[in-house]
Amino acid sequence: MDSRGIVETEKRSAHILYIPNNLSEEMSDFPLLYKEDRMEKFKGLVRQENVIRSTGDISQDGKVATITFENLVLSIQTKDQPLVATQVVTLTLPITGNATDLHVFLTIQGFVFTEPGTRAILVAHLGDTTALAPLPETPSSNQSFQQVLEVTLPAGVDVQTTLFLLAERNDENLGAFLSVLTLDYSLGELESKRA
Repeated sequence: MDSRGIVETEKRSAHILYIPNNLSEEMSDFPLLYKEDRMEKFKGLVRQENVIRSTGDISQDGKVATITFENLVLSIQTKDQPLVATQVVTLTLPITGNATDLHVFLTIQGFVFTEPGTRAILVAHLGDTTALAPLPETPSSNQSFQQVLEVTLPAGVDVQTTLFLLAERNDENLGAFLSVLTLDYSLGELESKRA
């Protein structure tokens, strides 16, 4: 395998029905192309930089789901990047058996870095609830954050979440970073109805 991840194979062909004995020694250096080398194959995968990659886990009872993101990140750190960057992501979790209203809790966890002259914003929408995540507003921050949303969805509706991320700066020499790491969903009674 070379540095580009391409595997090189020997190209040889053996479509010979009969070789007279007197020619067999002369043909030993004949390049052989195996049939497998001429078949169509995938060479590898192309990684698209603008595609959000994630993994998901659902508990055995189906009441808890976690989505972990590999690259839900906004970063404006270098001079060749714009002063403002945004990203919008919508996720849908299909629900089965919800014949009545469905109570959903969502906990969003992530990380933010800002410095004076920069700002990071996360807006989350779930059901009929929209919330601005309480990201640090200190002149310089470098810390994790958590936002909790709690909603009631009508019967027969899937759980759909939309996240809007924004990072901005006043000067190209400044930097801001916003990352969403996980979304933790759980089904149950609303906190306001527990007593």
